[in-house]
Amino acid sequence: MGAFEGAAGLADIPTDVGTDAGPIEPLETPEPSQEPELPETPEQPPEEPELEEKEKPEEAAKPMLPRQLTKALREMSEAHPEHKQALKELQDTYFRHAALSKHFPTVEEALDAKTTLDAVGGKEGIQQLRSWESTIQDIDRRVDAGDPAIVDEMFSSSPEGMSKLIPRGIEMLERANPEAFRDTVRPLVLRELDGSGLTNYLDGARDELRSGNADRAIRYLDAISNSIQRYRQDEQDRQSRREDPVARQLQTERQQIQSERQNMLRDSVQSGWRQHLNTAIPKAIAQRAAQAGLAPGARTDLIRAVAQEIGQRLGADQFYLDTVKGLYAQGDRERIIRYGTDAIDRVLNGAVGTAWTRGGYDTRGNRRASPNGAPQKPQAASTQGDRPIPLSQRPNIRDIDDKRTTRDMIAFERRAWLKSGKLVSWK
Repeated sequence: MGAFEGAAGLADIPTDVGTDAGPIEPLETPEPSQEPELPETPEQPPEEPELEEKEKPEEAAKPMLPRQLTKALREMSEAHPEHKQALKELQDTYFRHAALSKHFPTVEEALDAKTTLDAVGGKEGIQQLRSWESTIQDIDRRVDAGDPAIVDEMFSSSPEGMSKLIPRGIEMLERANPEAFRDTVRPLVLRELDGSGLTNYLDGARDELRSGNADRAIRYLDAISNSIQRYRQDEQDRQSRREDPVARQLQTERQQIQSERQNMLRDSVQSGWRQHLNTAIPKAIAQRAAQAGLAPGARTDLIRAVAQEIGQRLGADQFYLDTVKGLYAQGDRERIIRYGTDAIDRVLNGAVGTAWTRGGYDTRGNRRASPNGAPQKPQAASTQGDRPIPLSQRPNIRDIDDKRTTRDMIAFERRAWLKSGKLVSWK
């Protein structure tokens, strides 16, 4: 903190040396009408008396005019009383110069000090430097003590900067204290494993192997391998972005363009599928609904339930999902829409029967009573239709509705129903 100490020392510089710098009373001269009394001037100056212990130090340190200058000023005042004020100013100037010379023997030194003082903002600047010094000392003390609250405060004041510094800090922690590094990253790794679905893939592969379904087990293992490969690729990309800012920017722009194209293609395909559903489902339920005399509200509930059942059936069809994924990679919109509508027609009648039964309708279109006597309601269908809400990453496994979401949907389709009732997808 040497810089602060040097700046703080400037506070000792006198910045206001006025006419009262000298303690000697101003020279008094008689009025022009009075005869001045000339004091006797001894030929030899009297010896200075020794200070007694009870004398105040400041009285002994009073500056004195040289004897010859005192005599000259008195003679000039007596001879020219009209110059009394000018002689007083001359006396004051002498004392100011004497006081200033104690700190700055030369004019150059005084100018240098003034320049330095102005550079730091004068007295206010010095006070601010002292405040900064105190703050930095407090930060150093808290860092040495390992106070975690300092990290919270730094993140709050500069989240973007700290986000860039923390990864480097973790790398240094790994080299400096491996045990502390493991303690730090262990909960993060476990949280990532739970949230990424890897543990879900492992459970799926184990269950399929126990059931003798080697092919499906291999698919789960492949999904695990692909996830690990993506982690490695993401790390390589991160290193590349950190080393080459231009490459990082280009990669970001390229990913944005690809993402926008994929979203546009997906929106267009799903719009085509929804149009087909809006036409096909009412036709499929028309005869049954007419015979049962379904009211308009019940008909709408049934349509939604059928659409939901179609989505669940296709979502559980791995061959369908793999085919759609391959068609998306080719970017052929018409082929994707045509393949999807054919698949919808294939499962449509079965979906209608399941939705009808699940809704609790009898042959007359009335809902059968539940055990408590209230009419049964069909299983709620998603009001968002069959279009999933896109997410930047896979949702936490604890938020997924495992009763409506199959493992294949998570592993291969990258879609899931949340416990909140929303259908989501991720890359």
